[in-house]
Amino acid sequence: MLFWLRKLAVYLLDPLSLLVLTLLLASVWRRSRIALLTAAVLYFAGITPVADMIVKPLELMVDPAAVNPEVKKVVVLTGGIFERPDPVSSCGCSSIKRLVAGVALCRMLSNCTLIFSGGSLFGKRAGARVYSEVVSMLGRYRYVVEDRSKTTYENAAAVARIVGDEPFYLVTSAYHMPRSVMLFEHLGTRPLPYPSDYLSEDRYTFADFFPRARNVRKVELALHEYLGLVFYLLRGYSS
Repeated sequence: MLFWLRKLAVYLLDPLSLLVLTLLLASVWRRSRIALLTAAVLYFAGITPVADMIVKPLELMVDPAAVNPEVKKVVVLTGGIFERPDPVSSCGCSSIKRLVAGVALCRMLSNCTLIFSGGSLFGKRAGARVYSEVVSMLGRYRYVVEDRSKTTYENAAAVARIVGDEPFYLVTSAYHMPRSVMLFEHLGTRPLPYPSDYLSEDRYTFADFFPRARNVRKVELALHEYLGLVFYLLRGYSS
């Protein structure tokens, strides 16, 4: 019993849970409909089942390609990079998952070359450079560093100059894969999707019905991708 009470206290002390509770109390005390509406929006955006309802369609939009040992190149799009003491710590959660998936896939191929694509954002180090340092720590791999691109479109354009019309595996987060494939195919390349970093859960417990900031982040990422897809579709970028 004490264990579950401690767990409940942890969930209730989450900053988002505290904010929702504060807004609920304010809505009662001040009879504020705005506070009540804000609390409702934050609650539903912050619980795992609702966040997954928003992000999961993106993750299921593109089927993963089968592993073909004859494919020789694996392109990994870099994720969030931070200024931290060592290369592994400098990779964000999504970033390190993409890198691990790319390296694991490369080990299943014959004569594989990894291509890391991602430049510097907001004055931080180029993601592709950080990836190359991490891979050098893991073993001997052939890799190419493309460290000038700053957007997914620029990733696709830069990679197109490297791979030409040769098929290659494209590794990125599952929620980011639909837009990535759309842009890579629009620019004439032949990507084979190999999604990683799935965010949606397979099953839920009572804890998933407490609002958490990480779920709001899921919603933010998903909305960014939906807006990007609409933007490029309106411009005629269809695969």
